[in-house]
Amino acid sequence: MQRVGVVLSTGDLSGVFAHTGFLSALEEMGISYQAMAGSSAGVIVASIVAGGKDPKDFAEWLKGLKVSDYWERDSTLAILYNVIVRRGRGYTGIVSTDRLEHTIAGLLKAKTFEDCLVPLYLVATNLTKGTKEVFHSGEITPRAVASAAIPVLVKAKRIDDSYYVDGGVYELTPRSAICCREKLDVLIVNEIKTALDRTKGDNQFLQERWSLVHLVGRVLDAIYEKERVEGREDITACPCGCAARIVTLSPRLDAMDRLKPHEGMRLLRQGYEETLRLLPPLLKSVASPPAQPAPKEIFPCD
Repeated sequence: MQRVGVVLSTGDLSGVFAHTGFLSALEEMGISYQAMAGSSAGVIVASIVAGGKDPKDFAEWLKGLKVSDYWERDSTLAILYNVIVRRGRGYTGIVSTDRLEHTIAGLLKAKTFEDCLVPLYLVATNLTKGTKEVFHSGEITPRAVASAAIPVLVKAKRIDDSYYVDGGVYELTPRSAICCREKLDVLIVNEIKTALDRTKGDNQFLQERWSLVHLVGRVLDAIYEKERVEGREDITACPCGCAARIVTLSPRLDAMDRLKPHEGMRLLRQGYEETLRLLPPLLKSVASPPAQPAPKEIFPCD
């Protein structure tokens, strides 16, 4: 029996909905998985599902998602105080992680990695050490929030002596987090574009309220586009030279605003339908593996 792993990419709020649709489609197709990894938005979905909540139950919960469930911006007075009086010292973002942390904690059935139904790996960026960090033990909620903390916009999350931000800064689709560690045969990667449509080629974001939010989004999009081609579906071998086959989906999705969660169910449906459309022919191709390339490194994926 083949061992299957699932990787959920970054993707902002649209990723939360689209990844949920993706996992719902896997469930309908009868595809079980033996490990999960996520980065940024993918971390939230992976944590909740690996923590014991059925994807379709989570989809139902998302119908009632409110901005207040994940977004708590500092008051204008607090922002001015930190920027002007304190001159920005110790100020890492204008949005608190408290509400998101409270929401995730309430949805998790398993509170620690050790209690998850399937092995769970979460990727975050360790600002203190300047490295990628893969969480696989301890309490899930603070580590999930750490990986989802969009730089500058959301406050960096402190865990022990280190501060963390969005895992997507270091690894947008954390394939290496589980491929070799879990000795997988197939790794299914769901790549999602970030939430806001910033591809118009103009400076309209400067006219928007809180231009900083849109600026950060454009920076993340620029980073993302280095690795991603929308509409790409392919099958590749694990770069370390092991036997795993990496199946990548890049579903075509509408844009949405992170402050308009009522738009999300459309994205969830699209993620579900795109998976049913794209994945079956790819899995059929996996039955006839190509010749393995020469290993690019002598150590397993880190």
